[in-house]
Order: sequence, then C-alpha cells, then structure tokens
Amino acid sequence: MQDYNTDTPLIYPRAAQQAVPQQELSAKKKKHILVVEDNPNTQKLACAILKRHGYMSTVAADGEKAVKALLEEDYDLVLMDMQMPVLDGYQATKKIRAFNTDVPIVAVTAHALSNDRHKCLKAGCDDYIAKPFDQESLMAIIKNNLDKKNPPAEKPTPSLLGAAFLGLAD
Repeated sequence: MQDYNTDTPLIYPRAAQQAVPQQELSAKKKKHILVVEDNPNTQKLACAILKRHGYMSTVAADGEKAVKALLEEDYDLVLMDMQMPVLDGYQATKKIRAFNTDVPIVAVTAHALSNDRHKCLKAGCDDYIAKPFDQESLMAIIKNNLDKKNPPAEKPTPSLLGAAFLGLAD
C-alpha cells in the first residue's frame, strides 16, 4: 500500500488553504480517512483538505490496495474513487462490504448522472460526491457520514426522583 505523507509541504489551491476554527479541529481529532484514488494530484488535494480540517489520511492508489488496507487497519471513513486501474471502486466496495459493513464509504467519481449515484449506492457506498468537488461539499459529506456512524450521545434526562432531589421538580 502506498502511504502519502501529508506533512510534505506543497502548494494547493485556495480551497485547501482556508482556515478552520480550532473547536472544529478538536472535535475531529484522530479520525482516520482512507483516500482511495489513483490520480496523484487528487490524492494531494484531498489529503491537504483533510489535514486542514484535522483528519489523518492514508492513500491507497487502487481498489486492491484499499481492500488490503481495510483488512489491516480500521478507518473511520473511506473516500473511494470509482474509476481506477487494477480493481475499480465498485468491485473494491463490494469486496470491502463482504467483511466490513460499518465503515462509511463515499463514492468519488467524475460521473454526475443520477444513475451513476444509484450504481455507487447499489455497489455498497453510503454516499456520493462528484469530481471536481469543493472543500465545503466534501467536508459536509464527510461530517454527515461520520455523524451517522457515531451519532452524538443524547443527554440523559433526569428522572422525576432525581429532579426532585435536585430541587428541579415542582
């Protein structure tokens, strides 16, 4: 598996350089995203955006490497390019779903037709984003899928007896 070092200084488009509030970063710490993408420029852009928003990322350059990566390590989310050599995103997603139904997989594709979205979801993807994507759309989809995986805990409702004890009940 090819690992991409996200600490390498590179020049990125303005979208990857926008500042992110510190409180937003702390809520995302330790989230690890597998970027499955064969295009080096898209790999770098996605990793730069993810790093800017406080996520860790690892790159797999094709679907076969993605399957291997998910067998070896747990990831919080997968960004899956659907058109790749060796093993495409559709086949890779089906293989991943055979052993891991929990990790959210977001299809990333240049095809933006509604039947393409349906094909990605049918293959086992949880969501879909078309290339070229912008930072805001990518972050919204990632946040939405991570929130589905780990919904915020509900605040416990004090019991009537507890409320009475605390002087909160009438």
